[in-house]
Amino acid sequence: DAPGQRLTRGGSGIDLSKFEHVEISALSDEKSMEAAQILQERHIASNPMKAYAKACTNQIAGHEEQQSRLKKADDNRSPITKILMSMMPICTWLPKLNCQTVRADIIAGLTVGVMVIPQSMSYGAIAGLPYINGMYSACIPTLIYAFFGQSRQLAVGPV
Repeated sequence: DAPGQRLTRGGSGIDLSKFEHVEISALSDEKSMEAAQILQERHIASNPMKAYAKACTNQIAGHEEQQSRLKKADDNRSPITKILMSMMPICTWLPKLNCQTVRADIIAGLTVGVMVIPQSMSYGAIAGLPYINGMYSACIPTLIYAFFGQSRQLAVGPV
């Protein structure tokens, strides 16, 4: 490849001297196999049914449970911490928040709040209760679910 070489395709020429040369290297076979195994374990771990099927298959075939290459959480936590984390999932995801996640959560909260506030006030009025009771029915369950809830996709509201 000489500098200033022109690549032509369909009659149009591109001057290759303007572009930076990039060298692409491949992983060794050992590293490639290790990466493929980690990706497969992550895929199986993301689907509980596949993880259970793999465990059953290994048990039937008599294979020892292979040690996962995925990094496990340190198990040297106190029993109280383990119980707290199992009962209050907020303790597991709160330390992992970053500015981008908080910003997205604030935008989502404002968007949902714009819809929930008038809806909850209307439900309070339909029930013949003061508007504030409708607001309580929207806010209190949502705050409680934020601490104790297990599903990230569940919508909690006054309905």
